[in-house]
Order: sequence, then structure tokens, then C-alpha cells
Amino acid sequence: MAVKLFVGGLAWATTEQSLYDTFSAFGQVESAIVIKDRETGRSRGFGFVTYESDEEAQAAIDALNERELDGRNIKVDRAADRGDRPPRQSFRPRGGYEGGNGGYSSNDRDSSQYPSYRESNFQQRSYQSGGNGGSGSGYNDYQQGGGY
Repeated sequence: MAVKLFVGGLAWATTEQSLYDTFSAFGQVESAIVIKDRETGRSRGFGFVTYESDEEAQAAIDALNERELDGRNIKVDRAADRGDRPPRQSFRPRGGYEGGNGGYSSNDRDSSQYPSYRESNFQQRSYQSGGNGGSGSGYNDYQQGGGY
């Protein structure tokens, strides 16, 4: 059964060929991959090496973990199975162009569901500078006329 190893801390100069050459000293390497950025094509600083057997993979871990490769100390460990990871949280930005309406455009809304600003239950508040029973240092509610 194939065993996949995670290799972290790679130098940007590390290529798949140099990764393959380094790890092939410990057994038959099925694949050696350096993960690259989609936009720039530059290494993201980690990769994966796959061995045919568990013994070869363990020998590579023992020999290369926390050792130098292309001027950087690398971290070598068994790769986590994709099923072992928690699900990714999707990032959905709020607001922006539609002003915080949760991504709905004004055409998607049924305007009868949303009362106008004046019809809403929102209570207008204004800073009261004095008079009308206010203390002069707080907010008064115009709809109820009382101070806070």
C-alpha cells in the first residue's frame, strides 16, 4: 500500500526533481510533488512524497525530518488523510456592492416584505441638548417623548 508523506518548509528553489532525488535514497519513490501557487507558479513551501511501502516511508521520516534541504530545515511526516480533516468553512463575504443585504440584489427582493424607513419600528433617536425634560446629556426618543 502506498504511503504519502508531507514535506514542509521547502525552499522556493526546491524542485520536484531535487525532492525526488533526496527521498529516493530511502526507497522506491512513486511520486514527488512540490505544491505551487496557481497565480505565480512559485512553490508554496510544501510538497508530498509517496513511497510504495511503510518501511521506506518511515526510514525517510527518521532520516530527513528536521534536516536541511536546499538551505532550509524541512519537516517530514505522514500526510493526513483528506478524510481526517474537518470540513472547510466557506467564506462568503457580506455586504459590499449590495450594502449589507446578504448578497441579494434589489431586483431579488419583494419590496412588500420590507416596510419603508418611516414605517419601520425603528425609533429615531437624537441627541438632546436640553429642554423637554431631558437632562441635556443623553438621547431622547422622539416617538415616545421621554428621556433616558
